[in-house]
Amino acid sequence: MVALGIAEGGEKHVWECWQGATENTTVVKGLLEDLLERGLDRKRRYLVVMDGSKALRAGVERVFGEQVEVQRCRFTSGGM
Repeated sequence: MVALGIAEGGEKHVWECWQGATENTTVVKGLLEDLLERGLDRKRRYLVVMDGSKALRAGVERVFGEQVEVQRCRFTSGGM
């Protein structure tokens, strides 16, 4: 699992990489809590972009609350 930050100017920053056996709530929650411990500001607004995994969404909501903004990524094989 990768946490990637994209600045307003479009610069990409790899924040964190975590390995897990599956995409699950525990792994994403641990990744986000580690980012907070390392200085990610919980008071800032973030847009979280992820696939449609309910487990990932649950982990994000447990860390940032239900008001967190989430966008489901959309990718079509014809787009690349």
